[in-house]
Order: sequence, then structure tokens, then C-alpha cells
Amino acid sequence: LWAWGSGCQLGLVAKTFPVWKPQKVEHLAGRHVIQVACGAYHSLALVRSLPAQDTNPPQIKEQGQSPRCPA
Repeated sequence: LWAWGSGCQLGLVAKTFPVWKPQKVEHLAGRHVIQVACGAYHSLALVRSLPAQDTNPPQIKEQGQSPRCPA
């Protein structure tokens, strides 16, 4: 998944914003991304958190804003 724009809602680890050149969202690398939703003030990626052969229901996790992001 690649992102660019003007805020931390992009999921990027950047020293400065805005980011106008697309960058890889590193914390999603190697994950099975099922769906992505993006808006003016949010980005959301739904990923498979369990191995494909596991039949247990997926865990729901909430992640807050990174302390490295400007408010």
C-alpha cells in the first residue's frame, strides 16, 4: 500500500508533512490487506491478522495517533 498527502492519517512515518511523493506504508508490508478506506481526516486498512488456515474469529484492534505526528 502506498500513500501521500498532508497528514499523519496516511500511516506514514515521515519527518515532515505534507508528503507529495508516494511512499510505502511500511507497517502494512507483508500483510494481507483486505480493504482500504480513505477520507479527508482518516485512513483505514482492514488486514487479516490470523494465518489463513486459522478458523478462529479475527481480533479487532484500535490504534491511536502516533506521538511523532503533529496534532
